[in-house]
Amino acid sequence: MVVSPRMDEFASIMVDSGKAFAYVPGMCGALARIGTRKECVEVATE
Repeated sequence: MVVSPRMDEFASIMVDSGKAFAYVPGMCGALARIGTRKECVEVATE
């Protein structure tokens, strides 16, 4: 996800991984939110 060309379309991203949560802001320039996989799916499909 950190090298995805689509990241420029999003200001934030929700992840279920502590590692991704730590790396996303610095590598993608996006705000990160952490949650369970179920919470990520629920947020993505609202």
